[in-house]
Amino acid sequence: MLAVGIAGVPGVHEHGDRLMDALRPWDTGRVWPNFAPPHDAASALRAYDPATLARLADVVDTYDPHGVLQAGSYTRA
Repeated sequence: MLAVGIAGVPGVHEHGDRLMDALRPWDTGRVWPNFAPPHDAASALRAYDPATLARLADVVDTYDPHGVLQAGSYTRA
């Protein structure tokens, strides 16, 4: 789910909170990596299953070992 609100409009945050509360029974705990909080180890685990995260780490190790393309702060543990 992606909800968009205009910052500064009275009640926009409260409306978003009510929307999330209403959908909570269907929340899987996962996030889209493009729309997640800042990328760190915790958000990476919410965006990718362990096998996918390991594969992505292997790709980074192979093709970007110096972190040139790094967009977030996550590094392999």
